[in-house]
Amino acid sequence: MRKLSKQVLIFFLAGLLSVPLLGHRTQAQAQDGGKCANLTLPTPIAIPFNAATDSESFRPQFVQQSDRPCNDTQAILGQDDRIPVTSQLFPWKAIGRLEWATSDPNATGICTGTLIGKDLVVTNSHCLDAAMKAQNSQTPRIAFEPNLIDGSFNQSDLATVTSWEYGWKSGYQANSADEVNKDWALLKLDKPLGETYGYLGWRSLDLSDEAVLNSLQGQIRLAGYSGDFPRSAPANQQGNTASVHIGCSIAGSGEGFLIHNCDTMGGASGSALIARFDDGNYYIIGLHRGSNSDIQLSTQESCEAFDRNGNIATIGPCANIGPQVSQWATQAAAMRRST
Repeated sequence: MRKLSKQVLIFFLAGLLSVPLLGHRTQAQAQDGGKCANLTLPTPIAIPFNAATDSESFRPQFVQQSDRPCNDTQAILGQDDRIPVTSQLFPWKAIGRLEWATSDPNATGICTGTLIGKDLVVTNSHCLDAAMKAQNSQTPRIAFEPNLIDGSFNQSDLATVTSWEYGWKSGYQANSADEVNKDWALLKLDKPLGETYGYLGWRSLDLSDEAVLNSLQGQIRLAGYSGDFPRSAPANQQGNTASVHIGCSIAGSGEGFLIHNCDTMGGASGSALIARFDDGNYYIIGLHRGSNSDIQLSTQESCEAFDRNGNIATIGPCANIGPQVSQWATQAAAMRRST
């Protein structure tokens, strides 16, 4: 198992960001410290597609695909190991920020979502739950901002969540495995963004199989709108561009959930763990949910997370966890077919 690096706790709610909508995209300013050009490209994973449990990705004919999540011409800025997602190519453009109003008129709640159908986004249940509580409503207004870079995107593509299916219903116990593996939500949008942005399919893999874990070693990519990124930017500009950890791994699994060592921070909740397979396509192989200090691995470091006041704090050893694809694939396939 690989050593865990800095990790994230839960969604970014305390000390939320004020997020201006800037209309049509301008030239991206997020900088990657010159790392993008030297990225190790993924090794395609040779696990056969299973039509009974897996679902295809979709890339429009006019949309190019890129293994690099960022531009190669960025200037050096800071020492942050995460890389900004400044690419407008597939699969990166299928990732967006979820945003909802809070009781503070100057603040918003944020999570990360990924298009998995022409009008379908996958994220965490706790993001939907937070939006309901923040707006004191069972039908909160949640916006999806596709491929947000430097707080800017094509505003005509701003979509609103109209309905959903989610795992957190009656019966789960807080801080239990059941809470983790039901922490998924499928959000219907009022616009078919996937027709132009593309959308990712998924692979329901047996993560208890050591051979499967070995094939995924160092091949996972997780991109999300972490509320501290980039740390060199002013606070009101952090979380306006997704960051990605290239080359992380699945460290293990439990009943319905997985353990991973991808770098994230609050705001990246709901991010998809993606990998490229030998058919040339990227697929989701799990969701990020947050961290858990009760899970002990053979090697791990202290984690960083937002405290209740929205400040970054160092906590004890922990592992990042989230629901496996098997927990939501059936519902997602049905919702994708219904449109």
